[in-house]
Amino acid sequence: MTSAVNLPKLLQPALKALEKDLLVRAKTERVEAGLKKAWEDEQKAGQTGLGFEPWRRERVTQLAVAWILSVVFVRTLEDRGYVDPRVAGATADALRAAEDREALFLQVAPFLGPREYLLAVFRELAKLPGARDVFDTKHNPVWVLSPSSEGAQALLDFFRKRDASGAPALTFARREPTEATRHSASEDTRFLGDLYQDLSEAVRKRYALLQTPEFVEEFILDQTLDPAIAEFGLKDVTLIDPTCGSGHFLLGAFRRLLGRWQKEAPTENIADLARRALDQVYGVDINPYAVAIARFRLVLALLDSVGIKRLERAPDIKPNVVVADSLLHRFDQRRLGLDQQLDFHADAQWGDRLFRLEDRRDVERVLTKRFHSVVGNPPYITEKDSAKREAYRDKYKSAAGLFALAAPFTERFFELAVPNGFVGLINSNAWAKRDYGKTLVESVLSKLDVQRIVDTAGCYLPGHGTPTLLLFGRNRSPSGAAVTAVLGKRGEMAVPADPAAAPVWSELTQHFNDVGFDGDRISVEVIERAEVNRHPWILAGGGARTAFKRMGSLGHQKLASMVESVGFMCMTKQDEAFVAQRGALHRRGVAGNFVRPFYTGQDVREWEFERRNEVLFPYDETVSLRELDTTTFRFLFPSKPVLEARKVFGGKNYREAGRSWWGYGQIPIERSRRTQSIAFAFVSTHNNFVMHRRGAVLNQHAPIITMKATFTAEQHQALLGYLNSSTVAFWCRLMMYPKGGATIEVDPILCTRNGHW
Repeated sequence: MTSAVNLPKLLQPALKALEKDLLVRAKTERVEAGLKKAWEDEQKAGQTGLGFEPWRRERVTQLAVAWILSVVFVRTLEDRGYVDPRVAGATADALRAAEDREALFLQVAPFLGPREYLLAVFRELAKLPGARDVFDTKHNPVWVLSPSSEGAQALLDFFRKRDASGAPALTFARREPTEATRHSASEDTRFLGDLYQDLSEAVRKRYALLQTPEFVEEFILDQTLDPAIAEFGLKDVTLIDPTCGSGHFLLGAFRRLLGRWQKEAPTENIADLARRALDQVYGVDINPYAVAIARFRLVLALLDSVGIKRLERAPDIKPNVVVADSLLHRFDQRRLGLDQQLDFHADAQWGDRLFRLEDRRDVERVLTKRFHSVVGNPPYITEKDSAKREAYRDKYKSAAGLFALAAPFTERFFELAVPNGFVGLINSNAWAKRDYGKTLVESVLSKLDVQRIVDTAGCYLPGHGTPTLLLFGRNRSPSGAAVTAVLGKRGEMAVPADPAAAPVWSELTQHFNDVGFDGDRISVEVIERAEVNRHPWILAGGGARTAFKRMGSLGHQKLASMVESVGFMCMTKQDEAFVAQRGALHRRGVAGNFVRPFYTGQDVREWEFERRNEVLFPYDETVSLRELDTTTFRFLFPSKPVLEARKVFGGKNYREAGRSWWGYGQIPIERSRRTQSIAFAFVSTHNNFVMHRRGAVLNQHAPIITMKATFTAEQHQALLGYLNSSTVAFWCRLMMYPKGGATIEVDPILCTRNGHW
């Protein structure tokens, strides 16, 4: 088979050519009218803020990806012998047979072309068991818009390129398993999900596509599905991934369950055992095309396990994988009904209009159940759709503040488990420190039996740029006075050749159960439940938590008790109009009494400001707005239209609100009048604090700490020294969120007052 690692790169030329062709088709009168209607509907529903042109380009990219993947699916089936060659096949003979098949099609219908041939292939395969969900009009967006005949021919030509022997250069035949991969959870269909994830950056971002590394998936199933089988019994146990994507957890669970059934009932028919195992696995995802891939992979796994070689001979297999938003489509187990405001017939308001969500019965069949094991890798993104965001707020306590979806999904995972059910997920660790996670930790998880926290921020997880943690627990009241925590000490120093055998992950998997272990990379500690129930979590090993507690016990006074306010000094809301390089305002004739030094967060460095720019400051010493003199007015006047268009509270602009157009957007008067304060960078590599004295202007990226009026100059200097100390740097390192997101160890200490590093 063509290397799965190189496949996205190899397919890029075909994707670009197809995008170009589809864009031309999307600009034809009839197609453009339909797309504009869809765009207007999304705008009215608050689902997009894009203009029509970028929106259309985004849709065209998604359609091009669907076309490429659809041909890859055909090639996968024919290269592995499940169907006769239609596009190319895996050998030179198969390629000739596929070309002959197309020639016969065009001979019978000479008024048709390669585009109609490909659509006929998709339509034919949609009638076969197992391929229906991948190719039918309900799941596959290729039916929304097709390429030109020339574009379709170019696509066929690309997938029919020959190597030196005359066989197809790209092949998707099954690889012979090695000893290392013989028991792999996903065998060799993972490339389908990886390809969907990696083929287009735009599609990946839109749907937060991210497959869980197989070694992480296996570890999570070890801690959830295996103990669930032991406690609830193999016959009764069920598993769900509420954010299943292209189905990696589902494949792993199916193969694990089938293996257990084969040991439990070795004399029973393998087909019956495979059906039984498949019926115990459930998945949900909002992306219908990803769901189609998951179903396709499960069907192929079942066919492989029972030895069925031809798709037309396969029974009608219906995996329990449905299209829905697991957060919104939330059934009350007592009512077994859907909230009134969420009518399944109105699903289009929540879904991507390229797809149609499935009917109520399929979703209700899955989401009215509870499961013995709930696993997954929920999306780490924030919800851009304001209507959905508010719906999440109404349904989940954890959807608080500027929440990311990781928070309500964590709550939902536990909710989907039966009483005493096992829950395991890999998640962004942002909520463990950032403000929005406080409600999740203190109001939701505090009432559940969190059993193990595994810090994986230092592990190298392919594709995961966001620092992560693994969370394991059970859907019941807290049990025991403590929680086991696997805490990081040192991350990977370089990208490992084999992430599954990398030093951090290896040490973690070998010692995660050894309470008291203190190795080179991790330590395993017991954390009192009272501490786990308090936000933020301190996830650092090697004695860091002990030192942190020691610091807390020695402090005599909190900074908050000495501070009057912390916040920005000013926001011009149009820096481009007011700010210039040092000396430029004088050269442009601006009066000297209107010019002040200007600093942003990047200018706050090592106890002092780096002077780069200056700003037109139209205020006097009492921070009252001044009238502009002639030369200063002449300098600023060209920016008047832009400055008048700035928004004020209430939605009006400066002109409509009657505000003076040369004033700043916001300038807290009392804070700006202070003769001295302490400034810091909103985002920084370490704790950078600088003494700020009246006369300099700082924007919102360099907030200031104003102390109580009784605070003397000497006390300001003493506090400044303390804030810049290594002690405070250590405290920040433990308490604040590493905004950088690197998994290779660079130890970014990116500090802001809101707890974001």
